Amino acid sequence: MTAATLPYDALLKLGNRMTEITGLLERKEARWLELSEYIS
Repeated sequence: MTAATLPYDALLKLGNRMTEITGLLERKEARWLELSEYIS
């Protein structure tokens, strides 16, 4: 994303995808922690 050669719309799309992936990871991590309480 730091490449200056990418057009604005491509950077915007990548940024939105990164935000989406970050949200997915946060939800998965929360679920993992919730499930790990049953093992402990």
